[in-house]
Amino acid sequence: MNALVKSALRWFTLVFLFCLFVACSSSNTTKPDSFFEDKETFGATIPEGAEILSPEAFKTLAQADDFVWDSLALRTQYRAGAEKLVAEDTTSLETLAKQYPAYEKVLLDPDSDVTVLADGNYQLTIEGKSGPFTVITDGKPSLYHDLLASKAQFEKPANQLKVYRYSYDVLPTDLKTGLPSPETLANASFETVLEARRQLAEVLKAHPDLFTDTRTLLPAGLAGLAISADAKPTGYPVSPEQELGAGEGSDHGGGCAFDSFHKDGLYQNFWWRQKYYQTSVKSQGNRGTCVDFALSSALESRIAIEQSRWVNVSEQYLWAKIAAEWDPRWYGDGTILSNRAEDFHEQGFELPLEQVWNYNPAQHRLEFEETEQYANSCTNYDEFCSNASHQRKQVCTTIGTKTYCGYQSQGATGERFKESEPDTIFDWYNDVLGLPVEEMQLLLKQGHPMVAGLIVNSGFKNLSDEGFVKTLSDAGFKGRHAVQIVGFISATAVLNHPNLPKRIQDYAALSEGGFFIIKNSWGYCYGDAGYVYVPLSWAKEFFTSVTVFAVKPSAEFQSTPNEAPSIEITAPEADSSFPYAQEVTYTATVTDDTTEIPSVSWTSDIDGTLGSGSQITAHFSSPGKRIITATATDNKGATSSASITVTGINQNPSADIIEPLASDTIYAGSTHVFFKGKGLDGDG
Repeated sequence: MNALVKSALRWFTLVFLFCLFVACSSSNTTKPDSFFEDKETFGATIPEGAEILSPEAFKTLAQADDFVWDSLALRTQYRAGAEKLVAEDTTSLETLAKQYPAYEKVLLDPDSDVTVLADGNYQLTIEGKSGPFTVITDGKPSLYHDLLASKAQFEKPANQLKVYRYSYDVLPTDLKTGLPSPETLANASFETVLEARRQLAEVLKAHPDLFTDTRTLLPAGLAGLAISADAKPTGYPVSPEQELGAGEGSDHGGGCAFDSFHKDGLYQNFWWRQKYYQTSVKSQGNRGTCVDFALSSALESRIAIEQSRWVNVSEQYLWAKIAAEWDPRWYGDGTILSNRAEDFHEQGFELPLEQVWNYNPAQHRLEFEETEQYANSCTNYDEFCSNASHQRKQVCTTIGTKTYCGYQSQGATGERFKESEPDTIFDWYNDVLGLPVEEMQLLLKQGHPMVAGLIVNSGFKNLSDEGFVKTLSDAGFKGRHAVQIVGFISATAVLNHPNLPKRIQDYAALSEGGFFIIKNSWGYCYGDAGYVYVPLSWAKEFFTSVTVFAVKPSAEFQSTPNEAPSIEITAPEADSSFPYAQEVTYTATVTDDTTEIPSVSWTSDIDGTLGSGSQITAHFSSPGKRIITATATDNKGATSSASITVTGINQNPSADIIEPLASDTIYAGSTHVFFKGKGLDGDG
């Protein structure tokens, strides 16, 4: 090959390699990674507050299972879908209201004291114990779909059968006679299983001992069979800070103490089985996250009931899952209670402890209707946050002229918890079954966590000082709320309590049977340190749905705490009087819930210890009124006392002349000892 040819070949090779290099370089700078080719661009400049990442770092995050993309096109799609759903739900509710009058309540316009927010939810001002504060309730968009979803879940035969089995399985064998077994209902229709539940409810009504779990907490000095006020399960935390994973406490309500219960409220005067298996009351702050808090609270209760561990799980993490993935949106609060309960169980989602991602109450959050955006969501909050509803961290990257954005979730570390299977036990529309009060009480006694959707009205907003919903007179409509039901106290128990004032007994007399005890999510300053006492008459009108969760209660949960013995002084009669030095017999009758014989001790407020035993004899060393107290103590240290008032009197002494006799003749001037006598004290 001659030199000219070789030179030409070298030149051609250099040109080819140069062109190839330029082409490849040009491709690297102008052609995006294939990962981004089918991804929607954000469609605008990078939002304020978003973290800007390199394409490589963004791509790594975007491949995580919990990464959520964001774009203006997606937002438009979500908005259009939400508007269509609201229109469809409104039509469905209007049709149902013609058949089921209960639904007419939610078709009303909100009350005049309600502020309708841009996302359709409602803002209320509540007068709390330390002053006014605002809360968010679900408006018609969330409420309407929630009503329809709970109705659909309720009408599933499988749902009805599971609820039926919960109660049927714990009935004594003789009471199952005449009731269909769950096995025979395996392929039955909704109506057939519902009828079986109605029959079971009649059995329960005839045997209230099966579902009653209330005990009286009696103050010292009052007689009666009672649970000791200190009968808390092993490991029960004395303060919210002692709950496992409590975090910074930003999910609690400020301004009031966690244990500031009213002396005349139900919490201070009664024991019920789930009472000490509840975690601390939380506060959702300035966000419409009540469903999140109700579900989190139910999970915390189940862990305590099953494991005797009181945990605080992360509501922030759960809401980020709800609003970013299960019910996706970037704007707007509120969600569907029954659907989210199903998601929580069926998706296998594991919720970490509060300390992993502390709740953000977003007290400074602003809402802009025109742009459908929030601002100041993250003010005074330094964890993962953004102005999206779910508050996940927003990240973006730029490739050429294109911007891509999405949301990164806080990583879940440490112990995590799954929710158990949920079932809808009550739905508003059903007139055949109604509110299954006895069945609900039985499930609560068994340890099933229970959440309810309800309509907020003036009665629920304006409680008595003790935490009671006082009236039905003003129905009103202030939005939907979700809460946890933790117990039931019968009207009979309230009326028979020896230490409750007449105003509380009046509430009970008008309750149509008693009160559901509600654990709310508006903080300690609302109700009775966060608890609300809902009369049965109100619940029948305004509970919209009730969901229960499967549970495997521990032996400790199922056992009844030690009951103090009952003691009554049978002799002497109260207000008796007798000489103070006279020997008097005191007798007491003692009853205990076990075969043991409690010890009895007697005291006087003046004389101190008088003796021990069910019968003693004693006298006083001085006259005057006394309070005599008999105290019975069982072998576990539980005590109960009874007292009477008696009076030791100081009687006048008697005198007799022995000599001279009345018949003797005494001669003047004679010496004679004629004065002899005796005296007798009348006191002993």
